[in-house]
Amino acid sequence: MKKFGSLLRGSQNFITPKVYDNWSTQNILAMDYLEGISIEDSASLPQLERNKIGQNLIDLTLNELFIFGVMQTDPNFANYRYQLDSQKIALLDFGATRDISAKTM
Repeated sequence: MKKFGSLLRGSQNFITPKVYDNWSTQNILAMDYLEGISIEDSASLPQLERNKIGQNLIDLTLNELFIFGVMQTDPNFANYRYQLDSQKIALLDFGATRDISAKTM
């Protein structure tokens, strides 16, 4: 989670919550609450906004593989929220990741 936070710091399209190590355990990830609607609920938004959301998620996946060298391994829609005010995608529960080596690619 922290790794994605540092990789996406300053992003115009994504936001990650702050993680609280002192309250986190092996079974509990304590982090900031981030407002937003579910990705599924974005289906009611205007087409241009939906296109942007989709493009940003595709860009994130490609960046994970080819730029970051680390991939989120639990990419279900419950781990994403869309913030209407900032038009950013909030990434939640990105604790399950896998390093991608150049050899793998």
